[in-house]
Amino acid sequence: AFQNHYYYTDSFQEATEKMRAFANTIQRPFGVRYNPYTQSVEVLTNTQKIAAIVSELRGDLCIVSNALRKIHEHDETVDVESIEKMLQSGLQLNHDEGEPKHD
Repeated sequence: AFQNHYYYTDSFQEATEKMRAFANTIQRPFGVRYNPYTQSVEVLTNTQKIAAIVSELRGDLCIVSNALRKIHEHDETVDVESIEKMLQSGLQLNHDEGEPKHD
């Protein structure tokens, strides 16, 4: 097996971002998602599968929201606004290309 490209990164986060950017260039008529609970890759081929993931994400966001609220009640110096901005920027969609915007 020949590997024609190598990437150097300063952090695991940067490597993850580069790998996601590379994966987004692969032409395919479906999406994929890694499910850490089942340790498998899910192939997203229809709206029912996507709706199930959206439902799961909404549940996870409720957990995060409740945790932030509780932390902020005990420590008002916690920067909740920066986390809210991070969530909002991650949810903005570029409707021209169908790809998420990364600020």
